[in-house]
Amino acid sequence: MKKALLFLLHLIPVLSMCQSIGLKGGFNISNIKSNSSSLQTSSIVAPSYGIAFFPGISKVFDLCIEPTYATFGGSNAIPFAGPNGMTMSRVAKVKYRYLEVPVSLNFYPLHKTNIIGIHAGMAPMYFLSKKEEFSIASTKLNDFVFAPFAGGTFGYKFVKKIFFHLVARYQFPMSNIYKDAPHTTKFNSVSFFVILGCRF
Repeated sequence: MKKALLFLLHLIPVLSMCQSIGLKGGFNISNIKSNSSSLQTSSIVAPSYGIAFFPGISKVFDLCIEPTYATFGGSNAIPFAGPNGMTMSRVAKVKYRYLEVPVSLNFYPLHKTNIIGIHAGMAPMYFLSKKEEFSIASTKLNDFVFAPFAGGTFGYKFVKKIFFHLVARYQFPMSNIYKDAPHTTKFNSVSFFVILGCRF
């Protein structure tokens, strides 16, 4: 946690120069993919929320920095012995909570009142905590995961200073979740979120 706070502190000089700021909230649909069929899971839906900062490079091109608390993971059907010796199953989940800081380059071909844009970037993700109802590979997780992403933005400017963005994004981490898993284990994630912000 100390490393995560230090990382955010290093961002303060950059964020203080931003011309727009917004509150971010939405959800991730994620699962865990592997080159071993025994380590793959079905998808779960989990919330994410944070803050979005825009430096204001130009009206067409801009950066976006989004310190975000997000949950990723997966689900699986776990068999157990039921009444009369019958084999039954229940859905169990694994949830991993991260502090991620997506940094993206945004292109807005439409930006005056209605907003349409595309973006791509990289998100360093710092592991915070976990909740495991079943074990996939190991209890040892990598502290950092790096995740490239790309997506689209649709939005609207209500007045000169207030804006609304609806964002859809596909994210695919480059590095393994687990330190000592014998196979690759990575998140696949689709995110949907809203940014309600103000330009200074």
